[in-house]
Amino acid sequence: GRYEAALDRFRRGLETMDPEEARKWRDPSLLLDGKGSDFLEAAGEAAAEAGAGDEWEHVRARVWMLADPLYLVSGNDRESEHYARWTYSKMNDGARNAWSMPWGDDLEEVAVRYGWDRGWERIRPEFGAAAGLPSLIGHQLPGGKEFAPPGRILEMPSATAPGAWIPEEKRPRSTHVPAYAPMLLPGVAQIVVLPRGDSIVVVASTELPANPDGAPNGPLAGQATRADRRAQGPIAWPQPALLDGPEQIGLFLVDEAGRIRGTSRVSRDGALYLAVPAEKYLLSVEAWAPEEGRGGRMRHGIMTEALPDDIATLSDLILLHPPRPGDALPETLVSALPLMRSSTRLKANSELVLGWEVFGLGWRQEDVSFELSFSKDGESFFGRIGRWLGFGGREEPLQVRWSEPGPTEIGPWFRSVEVTIPEVDPGQYVFRFAVTASGREELVQTRVVEIVP
Repeated sequence: GRYEAALDRFRRGLETMDPEEARKWRDPSLLLDGKGSDFLEAAGEAAAEAGAGDEWEHVRARVWMLADPLYLVSGNDRESEHYARWTYSKMNDGARNAWSMPWGDDLEEVAVRYGWDRGWERIRPEFGAAAGLPSLIGHQLPGGKEFAPPGRILEMPSATAPGAWIPEEKRPRSTHVPAYAPMLLPGVAQIVVLPRGDSIVVVASTELPANPDGAPNGPLAGQATRADRRAQGPIAWPQPALLDGPEQIGLFLVDEAGRIRGTSRVSRDGALYLAVPAEKYLLSVEAWAPEEGRGGRMRHGIMTEALPDDIATLSDLILLHPPRPGDALPETLVSALPLMRSSTRLKANSELVLGWEVFGLGWRQEDVSFELSFSKDGESFFGRIGRWLGFGGREEPLQVRWSEPGPTEIGPWFRSVEVTIPEVDPGQYVFRFAVTASGREELVQTRVVEIVP
């Protein structure tokens, strides 16, 4: 669990190692797919032609930055685990493993990619069976997933589409089990980007994913608990001391230079936000329950660019809980943050507040028109009939329009509206929101939601 100290010791050791051997240890190509290996190799060739190793080092550092399971946890356990596996392999040079196989390049590669066996058990031979080598079963850490980035993501992290990168367990090229979160699941979150000229505000609200077995609280049967932190399997070993403390959530942005900006807290009520220059980023929204060894993360790219302050822009739609009875609808982003929903799953026939921000108005007096529609995802235009958000009958189009005076001051203009989800069948639906002003192009944003029973 002392990942920062481990990396510090490994780096000091690599500095005194034979340069060729150190390069072999530091090279993550063994963990990458074909496209990723080619990208890293091309960086090395370009660096060699230029007489410098900066580009190869830059891509190598990006591999480990992307492979880090949770930015909420200090250090990078995936990188330190890689060097620990090399250490284990070198300790086995000239030896035989439990199956009496001599240690060689093949076992070395298996150990570096998947880790070493943490224990063995002997299968007792049946009475009267011929004598021979004992029958053994090796046991590795359960639940290993692949955290090394695919080549397409390594090449351009900011272009990663939502849902396109989830650590896989099927046919992985390498595996790793974060000791602090053996159960690391796809994240549950609502993420919003608000453009503001030469900067952006990124807002995220998240929650801890539910256990796959359906139990919303507590660890899986047989998994680590606070009283007895033991991993699954016949051979038990202690879990690190950092499996203590309250639940945590975090929002992190990684720029193209590999710098990580982040904010986190131990309370998961409300939303987290970061204000950064309008550039390209990899976003990571994370939740972690140390005592349960359970976590969730959602990672994808954000591609933005700086715009003049008088160019009108529309933020993503924000799904909010209704305010308490007697309270007004939020009129600023700050007042909306405590109401932000932590997922895009909604129930039919329930109340909902939709928020948004327009930036670039206020330079002159102008009226602004809004149009909000709701339809089945993938439904044709002529199929968009049904029950509207609490207005009208079943045969009316699912849309509402209104106009109001624009802002009188330059800066972000936050607005919101309360609606009621219609009684529709469960499935994927789309909110489409359009903003128009005289002499300006129409601004459109959509938000896909899932209606659940």
